[in-house]
Amino acid sequence: MAKAFLLLLSLLALLSVSGLLSAYTDRAFWLGVHARPDGSAYVVEKTLLNLDTPSEVDAFDFVVREGRTDLGGWQKFSRNLRYHLSGSVFNVSIVGTREFGTSFTSASVTLEYDVDNVTSYKSVSSRKTAYAVDTRRILLGTKPGEFRLDKNQVFSLYLPTDAVHIRVSPEAGNSRDGTTLRWVGSTVGSWEITFEREISLADEVNAFFTQSYRALASSGVLWLLLVFAVAVVGYKVVQSRR
Repeated sequence: MAKAFLLLLSLLALLSVSGLLSAYTDRAFWLGVHARPDGSAYVVEKTLLNLDTPSEVDAFDFVVREGRTDLGGWQKFSRNLRYHLSGSVFNVSIVGTREFGTSFTSASVTLEYDVDNVTSYKSVSSRKTAYAVDTRRILLGTKPGEFRLDKNQVFSLYLPTDAVHIRVSPEAGNSRDGTTLRWVGSTVGSWEITFEREISLADEVNAFFTQSYRALASSGVLWLLLVFAVAVVGYKVVQSRR
């Protein structure tokens, strides 16, 4: 038994020296979801971590120099480096950098992307639209719809600036600043999030005329009306010269 224990210790030491065993320390994590009126969202995820050994510093700097743009190349540095919204993502951008302003061993990786269908919506009237956030798409817990945040982890949900009648149920466990909702760890729970958007009467009138114009233009009726108007004007001009 003693020989086996010594052999295990020797193997762990060998792996550590060779750089195969890493112990990067997660320090903080921020998730920001910017909901758009069309149901999609722009997502920013930032992970702050410590590089605990010189070999980890070298490994991080190597990936930075490579200019890796795929998530797989960065995931070994933190368990938080993954997509926290499910579905098809696009316009992905990944930036890794050393955070010398914090400490020599601090580093961060920021992941930005777009994702569709974060909110569902339906028209309540000609001017009002009701939205519901699909929390099952936000992967922060161990089950669908659950937000589970550890210490030094923050989730911010930025609703459209014209959002009204914002409702978060239950009310406990989150804070609100205008149209921004925020959850700060340590916390765990499930919430329902709904809101509405309402356009002004002037916007509704403008939208009506814009849609009518496009419908007429696409059908060719607008051109017929234009030809008719030119013909009438031409006839009047000719008549006035007689």
